[in-house]
Amino acid sequence: MTGRFRARGAEKALPLLALLLGALCIPLRAEIIPPHCPEAQKLCLQADRDGGIDYKSGTAFMLGNVVGGLSGPAIKPIALRAVYQAAQAVETPIIGIGGIATIDDVMEFLVAGATAVQLGTVNFYNPRASMEVLDALPGALAAAGATCVADIVGTLVTE
Repeated sequence: MTGRFRARGAEKALPLLALLLGALCIPLRAEIIPPHCPEAQKLCLQADRDGGIDYKSGTAFMLGNVVGGLSGPAIKPIALRAVYQAAQAVETPIIGIGGIATIDDVMEFLVAGATAVQLGTVNFYNPRASMEVLDALPGALAAAGATCVADIVGTLVTE
């Protein structure tokens, strides 16, 4: 079962989201679209339940409103910040999305608090990117002194 709804402003979306949370017996994932909207962030953090928050760049939503979008390397700093902020606010697994193209990008998102990542735009210009990242992951983990991904998730030191 999949579905989407769009609501402008937390005051319009929260009642529907609350209804869904109470009625569904399946995981519910909420997207923060666009990532710089505090109302959307509040809404999605309240959806912290059964499976995570899926952070996305907001490209499709923005294009649907004829104002353009941002993807690939250009969105990475915003996406990293969003992952870090969400990881500080919830205990739900977070999927890091936005500008991930290399093993270094993957490691940055993991350290910021993502428990998983998605490679997107890079697949248009480097279809082997996912395999390259997977091949490099064991070495990157070892270099970080980790034996598994969970060892580095959320280890960013900000002081």
